[in-house]
Amino acid sequence: MNANFSHPFIKKLKNENIKSLTDLNNIFFYCNLELSKFLFHNKFFSNLNYYDEILKEYKLLYSDTIKIKNKDYVTNLIGNKSNIIGIQIRAGRPDWKEKKTDLGGFGGKNKFLTSEIIIKNLNNIKNHIELTYNIYYVFITSDFENIYNISLDIFGDKLIYNNLQITHIDRNPNLNTIDKVFIDSYILSQHTNRLYISSYSNYGRISALSSIHNEIYNSENCKKLEPKNLLSKH
Repeated sequence: MNANFSHPFIKKLKNENIKSLTDLNNIFFYCNLELSKFLFHNKFFSNLNYYDEILKEYKLLYSDTIKIKNKDYVTNLIGNKSNIIGIQIRAGRPDWKEKKTDLGGFGGKNKFLTSEIIIKNLNNIKNHIELTYNIYYVFITSDFENIYNISLDIFGDKLIYNNLQITHIDRNPNLNTIDKVFIDSYILSQHTNRLYISSYSNYGRISALSSIHNEIYNSENCKKLEPKNLLSKH
């Protein structure tokens, strides 16, 4: 998270009186800053349950907020397959780590997953899946450039992959290929039976919190993740 928690706006959000909100002349929004948790410190919202209210909004993401126009594309991609396991891996890039420009990855620390780590994690995920499922398919998305070939070696004909250009919406994205960001999130959220996500990734967390199920696991250790604990990194 890139944020300055000493900013006057945040201080006012955390004050326990209504006047602290009405006195605001200018509101500044920071990318990756989870403002909702500060709002719920204010007595103005004391009658609301933080977790219930925010989770409810996430569950409406793909019905009331984001509309997927080309659902035929999704249908053609996943077909009539059942037992679809979604995997999202946020790998980062070594140049981001070196330049220290990836501050929001893992608790504000630079993080980069090598191919060796990803292969190990995917094999562990495969073994974990097969404790429950005999027949399944895997839909995978990642910012790791060689993710398709690695996944194909591990999952073979069980693999479902959206072969559009990988992009980050916060890092000079190619607007002509940004569809992949939304389509992959939609499939993870609305067309899977289980998810394995990078819990430090906002992209993975949004897919998990808006998901139609609560079968959410950490892609690095296959431990169960509770939706309530995914609401905030901090």
